[in-house]
Amino acid sequence: MAAHGKKYLAAAALLETGRRYPIEEACELLPQVSTTKFDATVEAHLRLGIDPRHADQLVRGTVVLPHGTGRSTRVIVFAQGEKAQEALRAGADEVGGDDLVKKIDDGWFDFEVAIATPDMMGVVGRLGKKLGPRGLMPNPKAGTVTFDIERAVAEVKSGRIEFKVDRAGIVHAPVGRASFSPDQLQANVAALVDALAGSPHVIFVSTCRVYDHGLPIPYSEETTRNFYWGDYARHKIGGEDVLLERHRDRGLPVTIVRPTHVMGPLNTRNNETFFMDRVSRGRPVLVPGHGGWLRQFGHVEDLAEVMAALLGDPRAYGQAYNVMGEDVVSQVGFVELIAEVVGRPITLRHFDAALLKSFDKPGPVFGQNLVYDCHAVHTTTKLRNELGLLPRYTLHAGLAQTWAWYRAQGLTERPVDFSFEDRLLAKIGA
Repeated sequence: MAAHGKKYLAAAALLETGRRYPIEEACELLPQVSTTKFDATVEAHLRLGIDPRHADQLVRGTVVLPHGTGRSTRVIVFAQGEKAQEALRAGADEVGGDDLVKKIDDGWFDFEVAIATPDMMGVVGRLGKKLGPRGLMPNPKAGTVTFDIERAVAEVKSGRIEFKVDRAGIVHAPVGRASFSPDQLQANVAALVDALAGSPHVIFVSTCRVYDHGLPIPYSEETTRNFYWGDYARHKIGGEDVLLERHRDRGLPVTIVRPTHVMGPLNTRNNETFFMDRVSRGRPVLVPGHGGWLRQFGHVEDLAEVMAALLGDPRAYGQAYNVMGEDVVSQVGFVELIAEVVGRPITLRHFDAALLKSFDKPGPVFGQNLVYDCHAVHTTTKLRNELGLLPRYTLHAGLAQTWAWYRAQGLTERPVDFSFEDRLLAKIGA
């Protein structure tokens, strides 16, 4: 084993083995125990005593260090038009689109942070295999996929760092340089600890049925809430209000997520598979009324990804967001799109929904929860514009995924009880 040099031994003599130093004293000692000829980076390593294998114990986020990191961070931005000009004004080192993608694809990596507007991610995605392993891929969770380019660039340039707990439950983060004054190091460490020590971020899954659906569409996060949907809406509104009150009074980090009809494999809401059961077997589809009420769906993976991206993002604290796909379709249009995905012709049988009252125990006739006499159309611009989050799945792509899963599970052969529908078809003479 090689012997230590004089500088190392002199620095080691200043420390007491086994002693735990208060942060103030540690910051005072740091310049004295740094033995490098360059201005060394000071890192903080915090053991949180958690098990990150459990989803509720994952810790990640960002924090702006008040005195920065002591290094000049090279930032590139994937943007076009006015957003590209905004990035240049904010101090980005490189801005571009396809040209910048080609430059990186050819082997250029002279930057530390990459930021992109959401509309550019289709182009940037081609660089996933090159940027991902280097930790440079723009990511909504890190605030690097956003339309607020000026703010994102300014924060990175001024000392914003990202932290994430490792497998051992430890957070590692740079907090400055050895040349920093003790007060500067203490302030940076305190900012990091404050970002970690807060209350857990609560994400409450509410519903878009909190909105007054008697009002004109579309419904935004500013739309009046009421009990149009009865106790279901009452309970969700009650949950939202309790949590938002705690956010206002106690600073509890809270975000409200409002999805609409959720779709995707293993969905507990039997909607798209309800129609796949019928279309794939050549059955007619019963349509209550005119079938023209508008509906909106959101893929379960998109919902999960948004919730994960929201965790630890202070911009989302105290906010509510509509989370769903951006396609709008009529009831009949939804069935026709499923028929297109399945590749089978479809027969629609319209009937007066009042007929259902003539049966003692009417069965489902049009999905699990798609029969109601109003439109359900919602805006998603708040989530897109403020946080840069947008769905990956179109309605067609989501249905195609469910249909592939449906066939892989052998559900085209599962037994389905059509007896009630046969009685209803007989009653309407179809």
